[in-house]
Amino acid sequence: MFESAQDVQTIVDPKDAAADKGASAPKRYVPAEARENEARRSGNPGAILRLDLDPSSSVIYGCGEGPLYALATYEDAFDPSTGEVAAVFAQDPRVAGYVGSDALGRLAGQAFAISERRGRGKIVLFSEDPNFRLVWQGLTKAFLNAILLP
Repeated sequence: MFESAQDVQTIVDPKDAAADKGASAPKRYVPAEARENEARRSGNPGAILRLDLDPSSSVIYGCGEGPLYALATYEDAFDPSTGEVAAVFAQDPRVAGYVGSDALGRLAGQAFAISERRGRGKIVLFSEDPNFRLVWQGLTKAFLNAILLP
């Protein structure tokens, strides 16, 4: 059935573990192929994604009309309702690379760069590194704006 010990992964069902806290929980084996299919569907090993910009944001001042592009290696993004949005992932953001369909659904429409006023300053958050290898010139400008502009 399995070719080697590396082809299986032991998974403990949380319901069974909660029921038998002292006893060993039953184990279920998931073939490597099933684990790989799940990782492909839900993962994001790296893709270039399109960002839509808010022209009124000081964070993207001087970055042009957009769109900008970012290398996304995670599935993390911010809820657009939690602050002043500077850039969001487009509804169909994939430009190049691979991103799983589940991860793509979680990223679409979510904020890439968001800011919030605190006292006399401003906190700016990016969901990915805008200076990654200094490839993304527009994002480098956005990073400098986050540091220098009020």
